[in-house]
Amino acid sequence: MKVSQIISNARVISAGRSRYKPKISVVTPTYCRNGEGLLLRCLDSAAIQSFTDFEHVIIDDGSTDGSQAVLTDAALRDDRIVYIRHDKNSGLPGVRTNEGIMRARGDAIAFLFDDNVFAPDFLEKAWHKLETSNADVIITNVEMLTKQGNAFMLGGWPQTIEMLRNLNTIPNGGVLVRRSFFDRFGLYDPHLMLRRVCDWDLWLRALRLGARFAYLDTVSAVEHGLVSPNSLGNTVAWDVKAVYGYMMDERRFAERSATLTPERIVDVDVLDPTPFFPYLRNSGEWLEVVKTFFEPFARRLSADPAKVLTNRQSFAMPSTWFEKSEGPQRRRVLIVSNVTNAWVATWLAELRNDPALIVLNTPEWNLSAFRPDDTDVLMVFDGSYVSAAYQIEAFRDAGVPVIYLAGDGVGSEEHAVKQGVDPRDFLQNKDVATTFGGYAFFAQPQATMNSQQLGVAMQIAAASMAVVGSASAYEALGASCPHIVPRLTEGAWDGLDDAAAPVQADATYDLPSGVVPGALEQVMPPTHRPPTGGTANTKALRSSWESLSALVQVRHNTRIAISASSYDELSAFERFGISATAVRNGVEIVATNGRTLKVDPQACSAIGNWMRSYVRIASMHRGNTGAPTMAVFLHSEMFSGSEVYGLGLARNLSLLGADVRVYIPEEHKYGADSGLSEINSWLERHGLKPVERAPYTAGAVFLHLDQERRDAETEQLDTFIRERGIGVVICSGFMPVFAVDATRRSYRVYQALFQPSAYDDIADLSYLRGRVDGILSDCEWSLSHFARVSEVPSRVVRTSLPLNEAVATPVRTQPQWASGPVRIAIGGTLQPRKRQLEAVLAVSALRDAGYDVELNIYGYALSVLDAYVRQIDEQIEKLHLESRVRRCGLVQLGEIAANNDIILSASLDESLPQTLLELLRCGLVGAGVLSGGIDEILTDSVTGYLTHDASVDGIAAVLKRAIDDRANWPDLIRETQVILARDYVRESTSNALVTLLFEGSNGGLAMPAARKANAAAEAMAGA
Repeated sequence: MKVSQIISNARVISAGRSRYKPKISVVTPTYCRNGEGLLLRCLDSAAIQSFTDFEHVIIDDGSTDGSQAVLTDAALRDDRIVYIRHDKNSGLPGVRTNEGIMRARGDAIAFLFDDNVFAPDFLEKAWHKLETSNADVIITNVEMLTKQGNAFMLGGWPQTIEMLRNLNTIPNGGVLVRRSFFDRFGLYDPHLMLRRVCDWDLWLRALRLGARFAYLDTVSAVEHGLVSPNSLGNTVAWDVKAVYGYMMDERRFAERSATLTPERIVDVDVLDPTPFFPYLRNSGEWLEVVKTFFEPFARRLSADPAKVLTNRQSFAMPSTWFEKSEGPQRRRVLIVSNVTNAWVATWLAELRNDPALIVLNTPEWNLSAFRPDDTDVLMVFDGSYVSAAYQIEAFRDAGVPVIYLAGDGVGSEEHAVKQGVDPRDFLQNKDVATTFGGYAFFAQPQATMNSQQLGVAMQIAAASMAVVGSASAYEALGASCPHIVPRLTEGAWDGLDDAAAPVQADATYDLPSGVVPGALEQVMPPTHRPPTGGTANTKALRSSWESLSALVQVRHNTRIAISASSYDELSAFERFGISATAVRNGVEIVATNGRTLKVDPQACSAIGNWMRSYVRIASMHRGNTGAPTMAVFLHSEMFSGSEVYGLGLARNLSLLGADVRVYIPEEHKYGADSGLSEINSWLERHGLKPVERAPYTAGAVFLHLDQERRDAETEQLDTFIRERGIGVVICSGFMPVFAVDATRRSYRVYQALFQPSAYDDIADLSYLRGRVDGILSDCEWSLSHFARVSEVPSRVVRTSLPLNEAVATPVRTQPQWASGPVRIAIGGTLQPRKRQLEAVLAVSALRDAGYDVELNIYGYALSVLDAYVRQIDEQIEKLHLESRVRRCGLVQLGEIAANNDIILSASLDESLPQTLLELLRCGLVGAGVLSGGIDEILTDSVTGYLTHDASVDGIAAVLKRAIDDRANWPDLIRETQVILARDYVRESTSNALVTLLFEGSNGGLAMPAARKANAAAEAMAGA
């Protein structure tokens, strides 16, 4: 049902003045208000306006209570009235209001709704304010009558994006709007689902896209809608989660506004459900929407609901849509914040960039409008509202992970004592103070919680899974949950200090008039009054509650001039929010001392990536908040191969904010060869707790135990996991002991698998089918073998470089030596599959061919492999290679990088060697035998040198080619660095890991599916 259809067949009744162009058009949509006695009072209040240069456009949406006769008579008596009559009620007041705007001829539009009464001087005062300012919209006060017999004022609230995102503070019946506003920001969104909030939606869209609002402190109207039994708020139900998701998605504001302009709105389908699908988690939520919106509307029209959805849609359509989209995997995140400053706005923006997340925001006082069942993660910013505390505990008890984000207003010493009162403090506003004084905390610069608010904040923190914030805030909250300190970046002032140079800017913030000549907008505190006399541009001057944080959110692609202290004196969270928002919105901030605020976009992007990953991790604990720990179980206590890979996973998850522990088997298998001390040393350097032994058998050995022993070990392991609150298990290696029937375990399990040859029997791997939630591997080649067996989500999670961030080796982009002997490194535990012996023989062949080469062998020499080690030593001696081949043992990576040119991989039984990757990162040139996934990093003669010939002669030949091509090494090193920087850095590998964990935790996979099947079977048995 398009707008063009709804507004057709209208009859126009007017006494004349068809060519007249008034300054103001007053628009009144009406439906059956005559019977309530409101219509005549409304009409009379327009007729007696002291400002007379206006027309009154009245759109009657099919009234059946005698309104038609009243309005026809009024139109014939007053030639300023244009009466538009529709015989059939549309049930869509937004469409009728838009129709009035499109028919209006004035330079400005005012709205006189049929339950409102104008003050006699409203139009006169509002027009004067509009003419003497650069504002797009003039806002006044409207007296709102309530059912309780009292009244409150709406209009004088802070008109800032920080407040308007949470609450509609603009009275629709107390505004005067420039006509050009609608061409720039669109009309009311006429969709059926936005009937109750289409005005809020318009103001929010416009303010976010740069509209300027100015406040006029006068009472312009009285509204009776709250007491009327026929008002929208009292007659129309709504689905808050669906509406908020759609209405607050700021990514679509510009696109929606363009579609809603007067020229294009006629083609808008007001019943098309598809724009709302991205904000629903599944088809079940869609059916709720149908029952809430479409079925009542269809009954009103006496039509079939399926046909009401338009000719293109049907009730069957959404199921197909959800199956083909991200629908089944999406999680809903509810952000609770009383002030959506730039710090909160950055979370909103970054999380909305994740297609798997639906992101809503609401203030604490509106939290009761949302149900725990509809929420997967609850994020509370500076929460301190008494009633909200109990609601948050209800979310927690329903299994919703709660994250408390504490700003500097919570326990920060530097904010403990206010130095005066910030003029933009919302509680300095009489309307805000009257409504929330002493209860709600507004996280603004210099604001600090009072003792009562801090007590409530402590209660909320106690119900939270984690606290994100400063150390002082965490201490003040007395929280026992994990503490996460974000690694924030912020802007830095760049350039020479030259206060004498004139500053050029589009807007200024808190600067005296005249400091920046030519600025189109000068934003000053709400207490500021324009100076009398002088040459100041009074139209550009605007008193506003907007903070710098708010201003950068709503001024896109502009230059804002400030004093440097306006930024420097803010908290770290506020500075980061402003910096990141400036990057997103193309805002340049300059200071009066001549410097420019420089922000690193890549650093901001990295933090945004962390935000998305952290919330994804939190959502995995939905329904199991009592088990918030993630555990990595290593295959053994050796510090090599799969164990190091597992440690890297643990480190990355920890850096993302997860509570992570690392475990090794109870059995001591390696004696003197144990790498336990190296593992614990590594964990300590990376801020993780020491490894703990756990009761599990690694590898396929478990499958060959008798059933009684397997059951006993499984039960013991399950108890161990439950006692430690572990909800996610990641096995770095094949560990079927964890892959028990999904209905019998309380945790999710993921297995990292490497080269297939490491697993003796493919039938053993098939044991994992239906018993794990995901498979990962370090390369595509390995994963391709396992994905077919597992039938669960699977993903390549590459080795994260550098493996040891605490002592990372600098990257070398040029060969260390242009001449002299070529030094070749080969790494890994000394064992036949690593083929160090073949490398020794290849170096012998190169020497005999006249090449000046040296070979350095690095890695463990295990006592269980003494025979192989002796064989290597014997060959070195026999071939007289003592001066060219050295066994160096296990040394620091930096030593290997400093003493070698080429890193050789000779193995035929490998996934993707970590030593190879690490030394390629350090700037060595790679050479190797094609095996496993080695060609995913080495492309012959592009990023290294490869051979298909695994013989000694083949290894010697590939090394010979590498040496002969020495002049091209710098190019190869650069190409390799590009790949490593793209695919093997922490950000990309963490993204892959979190995506896999997220996919595996999705409903309908191993554990949930098994539980559902079990529950269904029990239900059938009971029946």
